[in-house]
Amino acid sequence: MESDKAFLCSIGQKVSRTNDEIMKRATLFRKYPELSKRYFAKKIKWNSDRHIFRRRLDYDEVLHLTGIWAASLNLLPPFTQHQLDHYVSAKIPGSRNILQKGYSSFKSRKMVTIRSQQCGENVYVRAYVHKSYSNMITRRAVVKFIHGVPSSSCCTCLVGKSVLCSHVIAIFFQLIYIAKNGSALLEQQCTDLPMRWHKHTRKSCILMQPITDIQEYMEIKKWTKLG
Repeated sequence: MESDKAFLCSIGQKVSRTNDEIMKRATLFRKYPELSKRYFAKKIKWNSDRHIFRRRLDYDEVLHLTGIWAASLNLLPPFTQHQLDHYVSAKIPGSRNILQKGYSSFKSRKMVTIRSQQCGENVYVRAYVHKSYSNMITRRAVVKFIHGVPSSSCCTCLVGKSVLCSHVIAIFFQLIYIAKNGSALLEQQCTDLPMRWHKHTRKSCILMQPITDIQEYMEIKKWTKLG
């Protein structure tokens, strides 16, 4: 069984389902090796036609960049909703959920900074994005563009170490927003929020009373309950 799984992995086939199905699948591809060749040719053509974003960016490549990460929005590569639709249309497992999480992270201003660096024909876009349920932990996501087309990405989250994650999708939504509005929708600092010290809260609406009156009220309430 392990040899069948290793064989299926070597030709890019899935190794899920029951043991009988795995054995039948391995036997089929061993008997007809041209099927695997046809599968790879079809996959390569399908990916090239749709510009499918599937490759993982080696993080060592990002660490060896010696240039300056520029904060100017004009240096960011243009990105459109049409390009994003192509990526989402690919049958990537959980693509719809990733799209929703990425848009939620962008819309709720979870992105702290977004910067870019050009290295020859390649442009690297780096962003720091907060986790969806906590602002204490920040994920670092990087997208590599070649001739204006994203080719690979990586992220410090568990998902981003192997496949496309929601933090990278948030970068795409940010680039679309920048292309349309000329500004970025980043995290709001405390000084950017409206002042609240002069607004009445629920606690400030409670009338101040002496402690003796409160104690008398609690005693009356206690004896009322006792009947």
